[in-house]
Amino acid sequence: MKESLRPPARQCASTAAASVLEHRIGAALDRDPRIDAVAFTGEDVVRALTGCLGGPGPAARAHVTLRVIVPDFTRQVAVPGAAGDEAAVRRELLRRVRGHAQDVAALRRSLARGERARLDEEFRALHLTPFPGFCLIGREQLFDGSGCLTCWHADEGTAARERIRHRGLLFDALWRVAGPLP
Repeated sequence: MKESLRPPARQCASTAAASVLEHRIGAALDRDPRIDAVAFTGEDVVRALTGCLGGPGPAARAHVTLRVIVPDFTRQVAVPGAAGDEAAVRRELLRRVRGHAQDVAALRRSLARGERARLDEEFRALHLTPFPGFCLIGREQLFDGSGCLTCWHADEGTAARERIRHRGLLFDALWRVAGPLP
């Protein structure tokens, strides 16, 4: 099998996903990355970014742009695995999303006070059924899936570049129609 067609490595579990994302975001900080994610609540991306930028290190001059799209939990939407009061589950998920957005805003303020990295962040919501999300780092790397993460890098060949390009186009289309976080 050609190297470019070989399935990429998979990482399972949320903490492993955040750890892989943290490592890859950290490696991209010297290129001032834009991070685009479609996420269930944004937790993994926020955890990874906080791990990269929250401590001391070479991120002092980085400029990171973070854009996250999450489901609009204020509207009727099927939540996978929700049992019982679906409205209460959606309220809790919205509370978590808002908490992650506040965590990133607090990180931005902390970085600005310490004259460290610059962080521009925006969360948007879209009426969509939650699905395994994805995260693009600088349109060079793609982390596809939720729970089990498939990692793609543009240097891995044509198939990887096409998958990254398609996810980038999907993100851009969703971003244009997404609204402010409720």
